Amino acid sequence: MKAEQSITFTDVWAGYGQEVVLAGVSLNIQQGEFVVIIGPNGSGKSTLLKTILGLIPLTQGELVVAGYTGPNLPRARNKIGYLPQMTLVDPKFPVTAIEVVLMGSYSRLGLLARPGDKERTEAERCLAAVGLADHRNSLFGILSGGQRQRVLLARALMGSPIILLLDEPTTALDVAAQHDLVQLIANLNRRLELTVVMVTHDVNQVISFADKIGYLNRKLYAFGPPDQVLTSELLSQVYGSEVVVVDHAGEKRVVVGDHHA
Repeated sequence: MKAEQSITFTDVWAGYGQEVVLAGVSLNIQQGEFVVIIGPNGSGKSTLLKTILGLIPLTQGELVVAGYTGPNLPRARNKIGYLPQMTLVDPKFPVTAIEVVLMGSYSRLGLLARPGDKERTEAERCLAAVGLADHRNSLFGILSGGQRQRVLLARALMGSPIILLLDEPTTALDVAAQHDLVQLIANLNRRLELTVVMVTHDVNQVISFADKIGYLNRKLYAFGPPDQVLTSELLSQVYGSEVVVVDHAGEKRVVVGDHHA
């Protein structure tokens, strides 16, 4: 693992219009770390990812992503793969898996250019990386929910990013598919030395993989290794209700109900 910092928030404030969503957030994410951000609905988790992408301007503070900051921050996007919470690919639209992955090259190619052999070879490599090489010509709509998320993950890998941002990637998947997807993400994190920032409601999915966990509810309540921050006291502050941390088969498990902030 390299020691250089990949993402640094320093007293970051951001939001939408007059609404403050991130209030004085400071954290350091090292290159190659698997970082998980949890918190209730409306707590600013998705906004945190969008500030990293340069889509939401800061009202105060400093954000450095892959060496870029200030007005140069949008230039970091070419180093970032992003899997948003809601897919923009209609499963009923007659498009194949590899065509969906090729969409990840559009921003680099420009509006009028079309993917060529180079991009198709890269798309096949990305599909192989998520275990779907044999489904390159399968219609996206007939794939299972877990397979569709893998295709979208492959799309995020186009361009060989060094940072991977994942917004609730396991939503609407069954338990087995959730486990498989998180295991895949962890494998990609290690094998490709990707810096992974994953937003989730269910911290139990990722406890065994995460290097650090952040508790966000507009402000950052805690940020550190799981064995240091997984406490009932801290989690109860974030969720505003009682949260129980228990030991199960030698591992910590969190019992918490989500609510709207």
